[in-house]
Amino acid sequence: MGIIKRTGGVFGRNPTFNKIIVEGASEFSASNAPPITVDRLSSDGPIFVMDRDGVEIGDINTTSTATSLQIRATKNASQLEFHAKNSSGSTKSIRWDTATSTNGSLRPNEDATANLGLSNRQWNDLYLSGDVILASGSGIDFSATAGTGTSELLDDYEEGVFTVALAPSTSGTITINSSYQTLYYTKIGRVVYITGQIRVSAVSSPVGVVNITNLPFVNSSASQTPDTNFVTTQVIGAAADPQSYSGYIFANSSTIILYKNGNQTSAADFSGNEYISISGFYCAAT
Repeated sequence: MGIIKRTGGVFGRNPTFNKIIVEGASEFSASNAPPITVDRLSSDGPIFVMDRDGVEIGDINTTSTATSLQIRATKNASQLEFHAKNSSGSTKSIRWDTATSTNGSLRPNEDATANLGLSNRQWNDLYLSGDVILASGSGIDFSATAGTGTSELLDDYEEGVFTVALAPSTSGTITINSSYQTLYYTKIGRVVYITGQIRVSAVSSPVGVVNITNLPFVNSSASQTPDTNFVTTQVIGAAADPQSYSGYIFANSSTIILYKNGNQTSAADFSGNEYISISGFYCAAT
């Protein structure tokens, strides 16, 4: 047992003390009542204050006329930790750390070692004012829903723009207006949607078929025929009905090949004043 010293107060049948100093360990026990009751009278504030070598590191606090109980790391302590040991004696911790962010972060002490809820102890709705940020390779798992697919993990979403080029397959050049050479894309899982319009500004003796290069992702190797990778195209201003054009993407390719009436387009159709509208989708390799 420790040694108790008093500072101030009154002895008697119901003694009062201004301050008690305990040197050594102390133990309190009771059979039918709480061993210790600490009552803060009249006002909000700390009920129990914890120091480390005379420096306050935290407290148990009450606010709003006893309707709120707070466990706080205060002043010199920037971390509030909750520890538990498993059956093998290994300690697992969750930490609220104010040193890692302007507003703090709740995190496990070891990376990727703690779950939020369990399969049979689930949270209900999740309300956020920020983003859900997933590690690479992780995603939203829909396997709890009925399905027969090879994967029910949505592990990628991306949107942006990409700059294309027109390339005759044999020789010559087809120049695109620099103000109209970008297309838009959205990638959901492995499906890539592309759309936009490019404008031809000049040609120089183009020979061969017309290739639209630099797609943002390589087409899947599982796509064995061009018919499975059809992209709608419309060429306005070329020497043909604009509705007669179409585009295909071969397997393992990041290039659209223009077709006219089912045949590969002749670059000689282009004179330097064409608009090419593109809309479609394909399946990316990854």
